[in-house]
Amino acid sequence: MLLPSMSLPLILILVSALTAGTWPGLRELEASLMLSLFGMRKKPKDSSEYSGELSYLSIAAYLVSLVVFFLSWLDYLDLDDAIVPLLLFLLAVSFLDQVLFATREDRLSAYSDDENEGKTAIPSPAPVKRLKRAFLRPLKAFRKPSMPENKPVKHSLAKETVLYKEECETEEPTTRMDVIFERIKDYMENKQPYLEYDFQMSDMAEAVYTNKSYVSKTINAMAGKNFCQFVNSYRVRYAVHVMHKNPKIKVGELALMSGFSSMVSFDMAFKLHMNTTPSEYLRSIQAEKL
Repeated sequence: MLLPSMSLPLILILVSALTAGTWPGLRELEASLMLSLFGMRKKPKDSSEYSGELSYLSIAAYLVSLVVFFLSWLDYLDLDDAIVPLLLFLLAVSFLDQVLFATREDRLSAYSDDENEGKTAIPSPAPVKRLKRAFLRPLKAFRKPSMPENKPVKHSLAKETVLYKEECETEEPTTRMDVIFERIKDYMENKQPYLEYDFQMSDMAEAVYTNKSYVSKTINAMAGKNFCQFVNSYRVRYAVHVMHKNPKIKVGELALMSGFSSMVSFDMAFKLHMNTTPSEYLRSIQAEKL
């Protein structure tokens, strides 16, 4: 899941790097990355000692490693959509100019010669630290609240998600499920999202400030049903209510009103919950009205 989402920005970095020519401070950044990634401590005699492609690739590899590391902070978000890590990666890339266009002081301090006539040098960690800061900036809004240097989350939904996660960490699992299930029932009864035929688990997870996995576990544990069965039970209940109010309604029209995408799914769900078909149930109501 991670590699496909990284492929586009990775290609953009490599293409731009290979066509950009010489960047100020690039050799210092390359040397630091060589040290951190490959343990290279010998200062090259000239720029041809290792290829530009390898150094650019090391920059990209370093970014990818940061993506893998910092995505652990986002475990409370629904990351099934690969656009989330992709956007975060592109945001990080947008700050690379601060890394590559280093100040004159950074360039001068990038190497510290030892007593052996400058043949061996230790690259300065400053460019790598700058790279980390550039990548860290767009991720700060998504960091776990338990991390000491965390700052307030600005995005309202993410903020409520963080607050709820922090609250749940102090509760027992059963109590947490009780809280989530009460939110689910309140959402279903008051908002009636099940009347939309394309209503999905991700919609419910967003509405109750959790993820799809926890929604599924909660419904299974508290209702003894899977998500589809749970949603269809509300749809069938709504259909029965409409039948009693309007016994002359057409079954096909009722199926669409109740949120079913087809008559087949309506018949199957209705029979599962009512032990009869919608047509038979409607006829019984009509007979009572006579």
